[in-house]
Amino acid sequence: MGPASDSRGRLFEFRINLALSLRKMCLIAFLAG
Repeated sequence: MGPASDSRGRLFEFRINLALSLRKMCLIAFLAG
């Protein structure tokens, strides 16, 4: 149960980081365009 919840938390954190980086890239592209 421990490892499963740990990997789930890591996946959730990865998705948050991915969303933040995508938003940052869109903002940079919008400002540059």
